[in-house]
Amino acid sequence: MLHVSESGEEKRLTFSDMKKESARAANYFKSLGIKREVVIAEQRTGLPWLWYEYWPEELKEGAPEKSVPVMVLLHGNTNDPRTQAETSGFIQVAGKERFFVVEMEWQGSRNYGAMGHDGVEQVLYQLLAKYPQLDPSRIYAEGLSAGSMTATALGIKKSHLFAAVGGHSGGIFKGARGLFSNFDAMWDEATQKRGA
Repeated sequence: MLHVSESGEEKRLTFSDMKKESARAANYFKSLGIKREVVIAEQRTGLPWLWYEYWPEELKEGAPEKSVPVMVLLHGNTNDPRTQAETSGFIQVAGKERFFVVEMEWQGSRNYGAMGHDGVEQVLYQLLAKYPQLDPSRIYAEGLSAGSMTATALGIKKSHLFAAVGGHSGGIFKGARGLFSNFDAMWDEATQKRGA
């Protein structure tokens, strides 16, 4: 593996190097004041749902009611649900700016059920009920690739829940008709909401 530093310096890493760095990374969240929790929620039918919660430690127990913003991260197609959170820089920003991050296995996998748009909404309502410090007026979503398209769709279909959405390397546009069975209805709704 080749690592390129911010200054442009290149370093080749062996498997032994990566093992050592992996052990060091295990303490990285702690150094940011972030605690990661894995949640597996059984469902009445089908596979359980999976999500990862990233908490600035002092906010989980000690923050005032409705004071903590929520960032929902959505991974790309068939990626591990930690991918967007742990490689995008959002955890570092959450460590500095002190907000809650949740990354969900929205797409489903061999071991975990697909949440879809309604499931993402359901999980958010569960989190708001469990953690009164979360601010329901400051829920944001960001995704990568297929997660970007899902974040955009959530912004349209669940605009009552999200203050803003954004994405990287994906999106909904007229050429994406084959990706969503109800694309025309979503496009009409988005057009109506923006006042066009």
